[in-house]
Amino acid sequence: MGQCRLILLGPPHVEQDDQIRTIVLRKVVALAAYLAVERRSFSREYLATLLWPELGPHHSLANLRHTLAVLRRTLGDGCVVTNGDQVGLDSNRVSVDVHEFESFSRRNRNGVDLQRLEVAAALYRGSFLEGFNLGRSSGFDEWQDGVRERLESEFDTVLEAITRTHLQAGRPHAAGEAARRWLDLDHVNEAAHRALMEAYARSGRVDLARRQYEACVHVLAREGFEPDDLTTGLHREIEAHRFPVTVEPADANGDPAATPPELPAIPVRAPRLLRRRLAMAVAVAAVIALVTGYGLRHRIVGTDLSITSLEVLRRGEAFSGVRVTIRNEGLALHGVPYVLVFWSDGSVGQAREYIAHAGSLRIDANRDLVIEFDASDLHGHLDESGTPIPPGHYRVAFRLEPHHLVGDRLDLNNRLTSDDRFSFLGSDGAEVFQVTVRTGGGLAIGREDPLWVY
Repeated sequence: MGQCRLILLGPPHVEQDDQIRTIVLRKVVALAAYLAVERRSFSREYLATLLWPELGPHHSLANLRHTLAVLRRTLGDGCVVTNGDQVGLDSNRVSVDVHEFESFSRRNRNGVDLQRLEVAAALYRGSFLEGFNLGRSSGFDEWQDGVRERLESEFDTVLEAITRTHLQAGRPHAAGEAARRWLDLDHVNEAAHRALMEAYARSGRVDLARRQYEACVHVLAREGFEPDDLTTGLHREIEAHRFPVTVEPADANGDPAATPPELPAIPVRAPRLLRRRLAMAVAVAAVIALVTGYGLRHRIVGTDLSITSLEVLRRGEAFSGVRVTIRNEGLALHGVPYVLVFWSDGSVGQAREYIAHAGSLRIDANRDLVIEFDASDLHGHLDESGTPIPPGHYRVAFRLEPHHLVGDRLDLNNRLTSDDRFSFLGSDGAEVFQVTVRTGGGLAIGREDPLWVY
């Protein structure tokens, strides 16, 4: 293990000294991930062009210097290695879960090493850079997509091997758990559906195997397909009770195996009128969840609202507003709450968030929505809410349905923070102070070396 551990499978963060720290700046996440996964050094010019393709060499290299400084503070002394123009990470100081996953997922020459594959599956906490989208950098986006697809394919192979090994060893409950996770990767994966059907059947739950077959038929029908002969043939064998119930084997000490977790139970059949009322209640609850519950809608519908861009507007050097683009790939939604946040990263002063605006919006089905907040709107909201925002430099963040954030679930993609920093003069009620600066000798203050006063 290195001095720190970089977690890139799932929401990106750093583990250091038994603490978990989120990497706040998106460019820092991108730079750390690129250097860590590629495991070699790159020229400063190459990295600057990759992360800031829209800027000229002077500004992109200046941004890279700042990003490298933040990355050094984030990972610790000696983790970032520079050799002349080359930049990389010290693999002896920085360990990366991606490399650990790939190491444990490799096939053993002697066959399947179940213990190593189980470790690999545990390391795969989520897709590569889950919920992370750099934007404005097609080169990085293409690289991220390629790495994610490669790792997902490897994880698919791992789960298939785990599932089949447990089935062959007569452990249907363990096989069912692996098969459910395998199916989560791709809901139209018939091999995963069949494995789960077999696990249910060997656990003595023919009813659940039947439901799994019906779910498979339904999912495939939505995509315009029908189940293949292997799937329908397995269904017929299970219905004919050709799969005997498997008794879980004893453990290595000869003791009876631990009681397996209970599989989902069958609901008791209720009278027809009661069933209708229950169905109506479930339908109403589902509609409410779809409209108001971001996390539930994400899971049920299989899609979500995405904030695709967040742009700071300026008039000259002065802050004039914010433009947000939102994509809806699902149902029409009414009254979706949002907050607009001014965020100070703590590079000078204290890191803190201030709600600059809050409200709700309506977005049609499968549409994009562009909304703008100008400076006067923000000042009006701040005056009404009595929120004192001190003058200083900020970034802006936009959050849809902020009350439905689940921990740090970036995969829900209902929040985005701009990389652009801007100066804000503050709101009424905030502390304002006057400062006099004298300069002389070798100190130069200008556009390239500004003096920030908070």
